[in-house]
Amino acid sequence: MSLTFGVSASFLKKLGLKSKRPKLFRDLPPFPKEQLQDKYTGGDIVIQACADDEQVAFHAVRNLIRKGRNSITMKWSKSGFAAIGDRKETPRNLFGFKDGTANVTTEKEFDKVVWTDSKDWMKGGSYMALRLVQMHLETWDRTNLQEQENTFGRYKESGAPFGKKMSLTK
Repeated sequence: MSLTFGVSASFLKKLGLKSKRPKLFRDLPPFPKEQLQDKYTGGDIVIQACADDEQVAFHAVRNLIRKGRNSITMKWSKSGFAAIGDRKETPRNLFGFKDGTANVTTEKEFDKVVWTDSKDWMKGGSYMALRLVQMHLETWDRTNLQEQENTFGRYKESGAPFGKKMSLTK
């Protein structure tokens, strides 16, 4: 089980630490055609709980919320999952496409991409971007293969980007 905590720029402001906010630490702008809902935007603290058993993750967060019930209010929560399988293979998402083909694979790449090189309190920290994506699987299942591949810009079978024969990773 692991718990990852994050704070928002608005949280730093509430603590009187706005001047300590790193330059890159800001809200994501809306993407084209995105339909953001106020009930799922904003917030001060995020908790990501990961466990082999969903109930363990749920109770970990629930107990933290319960302990802080006099000072915090949960705005929203979302349960999710990650594909389980051969970790040498890139897993497939619910649309059947390989998910994570361009993810870094070496510790050196990971250190460069994931951890900040800030000189301030963020040194050794990271940024989290979170977007809820609604997957209309019934509609997707009726979409022809070429349209599906055009949506992702890659071949469904291999996971390779258009113009390449092989996936970036297995």
